[in-house]
Amino acid sequence: MSISPRNEIRSDLDNLESSSNNSNNLWSEIYSTEKYQNISTKDDSFIKNNNSNNNQLLLIQEPKSILDSKFYLIKKIGEGSSGKVYLGIHKDDLNYQNDNVKYYSIKIMNTEKIDLNIFKNEIELLEKINHKNILKIFAYGYGPKISLDKTKNKQPKEFYYIVMEYLMHGELFKYIANVVVNENIGFGENFGRLIFSQLLDGLEAMHNLNICHRDIKLNNILIGENDYILKYVDFGMATENRGKSQSFLGTPNYAAPELLLKQPYYGKSEDIFSLGITLFVLVTGRLPFKLALPNDNLYKYIACGDYVQFWKNKKSMDLSPSFMELFNNMIAFDFTQRPSISEIRQSTWMKEINWELMPLLKQEFISREEKININELYRAKIIDKTQFIKGVFQENKLKNNNINNTSSENTIEDGNEDCNDDYANGGKIKLKSKSKNLRQHIINIRRFLKKEGYLKFRGDIQKFELDVTNGEIDIFLNLQKCKPGYIILNYSQKNGTFQTFEKFKKLLVNIRQIIEK
Repeated sequence: MSISPRNEIRSDLDNLESSSNNSNNLWSEIYSTEKYQNISTKDDSFIKNNNSNNNQLLLIQEPKSILDSKFYLIKKIGEGSSGKVYLGIHKDDLNYQNDNVKYYSIKIMNTEKIDLNIFKNEIELLEKINHKNILKIFAYGYGPKISLDKTKNKQPKEFYYIVMEYLMHGELFKYIANVVVNENIGFGENFGRLIFSQLLDGLEAMHNLNICHRDIKLNNILIGENDYILKYVDFGMATENRGKSQSFLGTPNYAAPELLLKQPYYGKSEDIFSLGITLFVLVTGRLPFKLALPNDNLYKYIACGDYVQFWKNKKSMDLSPSFMELFNNMIAFDFTQRPSISEIRQSTWMKEINWELMPLLKQEFISREEKININELYRAKIIDKTQFIKGVFQENKLKNNNINNTSSENTIEDGNEDCNDDYANGGKIKLKSKSKNLRQHIINIRRFLKKEGYLKFRGDIQKFELDVTNGEIDIFLNLQKCKPGYIILNYSQKNGTFQTFEKFKKLLVNIRQIIEK
């Protein structure tokens, strides 16, 4: 089954506002459908993954909703400050005997958090780009008021949605961060060139159409299923290049100095800078510095042109002179000195690319993917660190481990399953609160985190939201009401390493005391 973004499932952007008044049938909750019942068994139902080189089976949970009468939402696979991403399939593919099932990532965005113009902008920009290294969209539209999960008694909200291609291998960042051994492992220069060449191709396609991404980072680069093709995603901050911009956007760790200093900046120069940071992490597994500011302990050398002193702090990394030269140019303090994409391609470092290593790069991805699966088990507390390191990770130990009995000194138990919804790189905790003033609570949290070195760079206090960073990690926090006398604190890691996230989680004890006092 193939779907075109220009067939009947596509919504007309010009009619989005008016369509909300007559779209009562757009969403419908499903608790039993003939097709779903036909494939149910005593165990979890399943459908085959459409990757011919992978026999992995994806379990189907009971679909939460059917979207636009065409797409079943199976399970949540991601969450951010603006909305949630669900794994979905087209209704015609809801048949476990079909070997060509096509999965979709379906982004559901709260209209209270995302302006219609921003939503339209993301759609229009993505539709302009047709490139193998750019995420593809298939459909989009507007949903009436409805709650996706009635069990939590949440007030129904209106949604925008985008149906996108499903990139099953996930974020490029995960292939570098090794949770179990608390270490980030870069791909090195040889593999790094091959990966970086794809990133250059994708960015060139954007810039040729005068489009700037403005939030390039490893977390916004996903990996598709065919030969591990890399694709840029999340164009929520992207824009057409119309001279200098003054909007503070992006991720601080990857942001150019002119943006951090709140000076007018060119989007294309900002993209080149962010791509330079991405390249450094891709090759070494570490950030080059905390923030690109003249007072940063390391970037201050770049700002004043003392590159020799900067690299003296990196001498243990054993990087080639050609790599250092390219990186110096891409993250130059003066944006006019940063190279164009064509100049990057002509750099000495890129000319050393060895295409014969492509088969080995694919094997490297496969090997790292196996470690990712181990990492996910470790995150879920199914195995412990010593089992992995000592090489005694065995299937029978999985069966004997009880997840509920595993505890950690850094874990704050929720104490109420109805208010618990843990997800990757984040979680929720229930807190007692005599005060119903969520705005004051989020202000108090902001003041505390500021003393701990976390600065606010985004977030709406009126909506009880907060984005903070300490230069090493970005954290999103949000407060919401629960049952009387309690509130829920949502927290999620948007950037940074496992170690820095664990360090932040230790502060949750203090945040609990602030709210419950």
